Amino acid sequence: MRDSKSVIYPPSLYRSMIDPRELPTGTGVYIFRDEGGRPLYVGKARNIRNRVSQHLKSSDMKERRLCSRASSVECILTRGEMEAALLEERLIKEMTPPFNVELKDDKSYPYLLLTTHQRFPGLFLVRGFKGRRGKLFGPYSGVKDLRVALRYLRALFPVRNCWVLRRRNKPCMEAHLGRCTAPCTGKADEEEYSKNVKDLERFLSGDTAGVLKELREKMRRASEEEKFELAAYYRDVIRGIERISEGASITAPVKDFDLVEASEGGEAVYLLKVRGGRVAGAEPFFLNREGVEGCLAVETFLEEYYSRVSGMPPLILVSHLPEGAEELGRSLSAMLKREVRIKSVDKRFREVRALAMRNLRAALEARERRLPSRVAERGLKELMEVLSLPSPPLRIEGVDISHIRGLDTVGSLVVFLDGRPARSFYRRYLIKESRGINDPAAVEEVVRRRLERVVREGEGPPDLLLVDGGIGQLTAAVRARESMGLKGPPVVALAKREEIIYTERGEKLLLPRSSPGLLLLEAVRDEAHRFAVSHLRRRRGKLKSLLQEVKGIGEVRAKRLLEEFPSLAELGEASVEEISIRAALPREVASRLKTYLEDLEGRRGDSGSK
Repeated sequence: MRDSKSVIYPPSLYRSMIDPRELPTGTGVYIFRDEGGRPLYVGKARNIRNRVSQHLKSSDMKERRLCSRASSVECILTRGEMEAALLEERLIKEMTPPFNVELKDDKSYPYLLLTTHQRFPGLFLVRGFKGRRGKLFGPYSGVKDLRVALRYLRALFPVRNCWVLRRRNKPCMEAHLGRCTAPCTGKADEEEYSKNVKDLERFLSGDTAGVLKELREKMRRASEEEKFELAAYYRDVIRGIERISEGASITAPVKDFDLVEASEGGEAVYLLKVRGGRVAGAEPFFLNREGVEGCLAVETFLEEYYSRVSGMPPLILVSHLPEGAEELGRSLSAMLKREVRIKSVDKRFREVRALAMRNLRAALEARERRLPSRVAERGLKELMEVLSLPSPPLRIEGVDISHIRGLDTVGSLVVFLDGRPARSFYRRYLIKESRGINDPAAVEEVVRRRLERVVREGEGPPDLLLVDGGIGQLTAAVRARESMGLKGPPVVALAKREEIIYTERGEKLLLPRSSPGLLLLEAVRDEAHRFAVSHLRRRRGKLKSLLQEVKGIGEVRAKRLLEEFPSLAELGEASVEEISIRAALPREVASRLKTYLEDLEGRRGDSGSK
């Protein structure tokens, strides 16, 4: 069977090729890619699944163009929103995707610069790092939080904030506020100053636990003493530190490395790339073999992946160290003409490994959610063979009818692409032509109206049309198609209980209950039924609300009215006496309802004549 990406659909159909339900719900970055794997758009989200769903449902023209060109979505989970924002910035600047209009230039998030090359280092907030000397920390997202935290950090670790250290006779205001030890006056203790710088450097490198613990204790005491303004200040400082720490570098003894994490069953590995102490990229790889040891999975991946890529880091960490790791490291070193080491990951890298394991679990879960598509693939192939179709029915449309005792009849049409529901193409129909319990006539009307739209708008017809029912419904659908002068699509009917498939050639096919083809047709039929019933219930709910507008009719009486008179038309034709008797209503309330319905009908008539 052809891969779904190789099938040429009209541009609007590409929306359904991406199923948000397969995506993780965590925080991270997502990348829309086209058929060739080229990045189209990079975005970040607190909930990736919800955000991608918003893209697919949007009516904005730019979003529609993006969705029409996208065929896959790649996700990278992060430790928080800030790390996602920073990774998004890096990926946009590296990939320059066409649908990202921001962040392609040299705009940068703020950094903290510690001028360690000076005798008395200072701490400064800067943007960009070209031409800067000293030690940079960041980038950070949210300059407001950074400034709040910075004020407290200077009080906690008093270092200067003046760019030029000039000799002064008197200390400045910062020194009086306790945020600097005034090295400009020559009275600062150099040893104590150096200790403050080292403590500050350790804090900015990610060791924030001690400071946060002290701050929370101060906030608690201030609150107990009813010093609420001071407690609020400590609260804001804690929030600021937590937010900027969220985007801090990954804690690891080296800054440039790849981590290869293998699943327990050996069916997948996850590659996490760290450059400059930050996540620079990540991708899952699914191997063709399952049930193998992790060492063999890692060895297979290392040989296949690193033999065809360039720009690899000097260190490759693996969750399972294969026997040939040393030899592979030597061959990679010879190829790159520099040393490349392959080592087993240890506890010093536990933070980055936890992130890789989390992403690997999310990738495996997404794969598990896609497993039903494997059954669908076998089902499409089986339907092609059983129904003698020229190709697998990649687009199946299902029709069902729902009514209440022949009144208020509605029809539904659902679409399955590649064996999966494509909900953006579902349609509802209010049956206008047939009266009473006449499902075949209602099916004929729905099929005809559907095919009229196909002809009118130049859409391609479905590869297979399924109707819920037996020979009567099948005959009605074929009659509707022939009335349009069309030879396709082929039509089949699926009867409930017996699960017999009726074809146009007069065949009655009874497939095994475990048959993938039958399971797929049942899924289409059941989804069409669900969609039709939900439409009918929604209409009934609106009618119930309408009846409750009449004085004297509450929820109980409205429900009783709908049980006796399933449609507004039947209720309008009934007399006051009939309404009163059948629905057990006081004559005064029944008369009031009759007047209301007549006024409603009059208003509809007036609006229709206009």
